[in-house]
Amino acid sequence: MGGDGIAYDALQHFTHPQEDKLIMLRRIALSFALLLGATTTAVAQTATQTVTFSVADVKIVAVSGDPASMTVNAGGSGSTVADSSTTYDVTTNATSAAPAKITAQITTGGDMPTGVTLSTNLADPDGASVGAASAGDVVLSSTAAQDVVTSLSNIEATGNTITYTLSADATAAAVAGATRVVTYTIQ
Repeated sequence: MGGDGIAYDALQHFTHPQEDKLIMLRRIALSFALLLGATTTAVAQTATQTVTFSVADVKIVAVSGDPASMTVNAGGSGSTVADSSTTYDVTTNATSAAPAKITAQITTGGDMPTGVTLSTNLADPDGASVGAASAGDVVLSSTAAQDVVTSLSNIEATGNTITYTLSADATAAAVAGATRVVTYTIQ
């Protein structure tokens, strides 16, 4: 600063001390205004997404395995034998307005020999007298699927007993080791 009260900066600009104070005050005021403005004008920001989804129609039936071999006598004593060693599981989200059902049919091996019947009985999966209903003992054939459980809606039930009953009357011829494949279908 010279004797006349005029100062100069590094760029050789001449300024008065009072102008320096004004510039400094303006800078401070501007900085404060920017800080204050930033905090008072901040607006919450949002982002949105549209999620599209579907729930698939579910109809599942599964069995636990094969029953034990069954042997009967033709007619008289010992002409009927039952096996309840297997189970089935069923899951469906069908509604009561459009319920599902399980059918059973012999799909391999043809019909049973003359005088011999094979029946299946699937236990009621909901264990109630309303809702799903077992058809009880149903004689199986290879010509048509038979309803074995009806009125299935919104159910997931596991470990339900399957009972097979093999019967032979006096007209049945002797058969050794014959097999039939029984197919359960939920629809």
